[in-house]
Amino acid sequence: MSTNLAVETAVDPLGGGRYGVAFSADWWVHVGPNGGIPAALVTRACIAEANLDGGARVPRTVTVHYLAPAVVGPAEVTVAVERAGAGVSFLSARIRQGDRLVANAIAALAAPRAEPYAFDEIPVASPPPPDACPILDYPDRTDGPVALRERWDTRHGIGPAALGHVAAVPPERIGETEATSGGWMRLAEPVPVDHVVIAAMADAWLPPVLALAGRPRVVVPTVELTVHFRHDHVGRYAPDSWFLGEFRTRAVAEGFLEEDGEIRGPDGRLVAMSRQLAVMTPFDVATARKAAR
Repeated sequence: MSTNLAVETAVDPLGGGRYGVAFSADWWVHVGPNGGIPAALVTRACIAEANLDGGARVPRTVTVHYLAPAVVGPAEVTVAVERAGAGVSFLSARIRQGDRLVANAIAALAAPRAEPYAFDEIPVASPPPPDACPILDYPDRTDGPVALRERWDTRHGIGPAALGHVAAVPPERIGETEATSGGWMRLAEPVPVDHVVIAAMADAWLPPVLALAGRPRVVVPTVELTVHFRHDHVGRYAPDSWFLGEFRTRAVAEGFLEEDGEIRGPDGRLVAMSRQLAVMTPFDVATARKAAR
C-alpha cells in the first residue's frame, strides 16, 4: 500500500455505481482506519458518480455513519444517485467488505451558485505561524503505534496540549482545562488539495477530550461524521499549504460526545465545518497493540 492519500483513497470504477477501494494499515488508529479515510473514499466515489455526465458538481455536505471498523484489504463502495435536481444532486453510498457493511453515507453535491451576500462571523484563533508551533507528537509510546500520526504534519497552537504533554498542566488546574484543541496541519506527503483531502482532514486532529488533564485514558471512535464544504478550494492552495483547524467538545453524556470543528485555508478562508458524534471507551493497551499488528 501507499502512504500517499491520493493513492490510498483511489477508487476503481466497476460500473453500476460500484467502486473498488482498499484499506491499508498505514492510516490506522488503534483498531481500524481513521474516520477520515472512509469519509474521503465516500467523497471521491460520490464525486465520480455525480459527474458521470461530465458535470462539475462538488460536495457540499457528506455524512458518514461508521457501522464497523474496516480491516486491511479490498472493499467496495456502492453509490446511488437518489435524485439529480437542477441544482443539487443527492446520493447515498455504502462501503462493504465481503458481506460486512462498514459504513453508510449520504451526500449532496452542487455546482457553484449565485451569491447574494456572504459573511463569516465565526471567531478565528490566532496561533503563531506553523514554524513557531511545537510538533504535536506522542512522547508516551506505551499506547502502541498510531500509524495515522505519521501521515499528517500537525503543529499544536490552540488550547491545551494532549496526551504526553498533559503533565505540563499545573496540578491546581487539573480538570479545568477546556476540551478545545487545534493548530496547523497538512499531509506529510503532500498531494493536490481537493474535497477528498479536506474530508480526511476533518477527522485528522486529536480528539479534544484527550487534552483534558487528570481524566481516564480513553479512545473515541467516530459514530457519525458530517463535513460541510464551504468555500471552493480545488486548485486554490499549494499541496504543502498549512490549514488551521480548531476542534472542541462541549458535552459528554452517557458515553457519547460531540466534536465541532472549523478548517481554514492559509488565507483565512473557511473551507469546511465538521461535526461528529463519537463513543467514549476506556483505553485498552493490549487491545490496541493486538489490533495494530
